[in-house]
Amino acid sequence: MSPRIFCRTLIVIAGTMFCLFFQVIAQTRITSEFLRKTADSLAITHATDSKLALVTCSGMDTTGKSDVWSYVYLAADSLKEYHFHAQINQVIFDSSNAMRVGIMILVNPWINSDSALIAAERSGGINIRRRFPTCTLMASLMSYDSPPFLCVWRINYKCTDSTRTIIINAANGVVLSVNNNTNPIIPGQIVLYQNYPNPFNPSTNILFSLSSKSFVLLKVYDIIGRDVATIISGELSAGNHSRQWNAANVPSGIYFYRLKASTLSETRKLVLLR
Repeated sequence: MSPRIFCRTLIVIAGTMFCLFFQVIAQTRITSEFLRKTADSLAITHATDSKLALVTCSGMDTTGKSDVWSYVYLAADSLKEYHFHAQINQVIFDSSNAMRVGIMILVNPWINSDSALIAAERSGGINIRRRFPTCTLMASLMSYDSPPFLCVWRINYKCTDSTRTIIINAANGVVLSVNNNTNPIIPGQIVLYQNYPNPFNPSTNILFSLSSKSFVLLKVYDIIGRDVATIISGELSAGNHSRQWNAANVPSGIYFYRLKASTLSETRKLVLLR
């Protein structure tokens, strides 16, 4: 074999190995949704009422993928959390423990992590990376911690001296906050949200949204329909509202809270657990 052919052969082999190497690297990185259905199925084997509450990763790349995604599921009947992580083509069970106060089930549909990152990059994330080339991307899918408790993506650009945060509505990809400059969320309809926390002891927050000025009646009933408390009885303006119910003088058990506003009457369940 001539030296020229030998060199060409080496170049071809090196190029092939180089491509295969990067294909393997690419395959180890996945989006948040790549193995989520597998995680859902595995969670149900541990508790049939398991519901997804939190998705996180600590090292997302610029395509919205990560080596490892972590999932937390809640089982309301047993008041337990189940933790899993997904990587490459498998989901692994990590641990279970008592349910933390304040953690909430994700109730809205959500966009995938790659779509969430595109929204974050367009809202200034790319400029942050250009200014701080060594910043680390961290992502979490969670319930928004203020009314109306939307399901959101929180994308953190962790830089040398600070962290820039972009919050995105996970249902439609609309950016809600960039570096804590929050756009107000205007309710388009009357909505009663799940109380927070739930279960609770002894106080919980009840949240609802009004699309227009309305007379509101918010009451709590026990499991056989008896009137336990009147939280609101009066006219309120359009917007997001929150009221606290202190059940210190009420026995443990299952209760229901009902909102009547305009033509809406909606009821949700809450659990007092001492």
